[in-house]
Amino acid sequence: MMLFAVLAILMVIASYVFVVLLAAACILLSYAVVSSESVGFQSLLLALFGVVIAGGLLWSLVPRPDKFKPPVPDSTATNIHGCLPNWRGLPPR
Repeated sequence: MMLFAVLAILMVIASYVFVVLLAAACILLSYAVVSSESVGFQSLLLALFGVVIAGGLLWSLVPRPDKFKPPVPDSTATNIHGCLPNWRGLPPR
């Protein structure tokens, strides 16, 4: 079972490394296109969107904050207008 956990962690690390290398390739190819001798409008657009795609790839690696809100009120809250059941009347487990 631990083998599968280690493999899962290695797969996540490998996917992050792959995405970073892919973004670096987009940047390097954009630089190669711009530094060539015949730079036209299409080449500049290719370089621009290569940088945009690299930025999108790197942005996708940033973790998002969790905005979870529990669907029910807290059980320790007081019984306001009968919204929560009376927990005090239940026998202990």
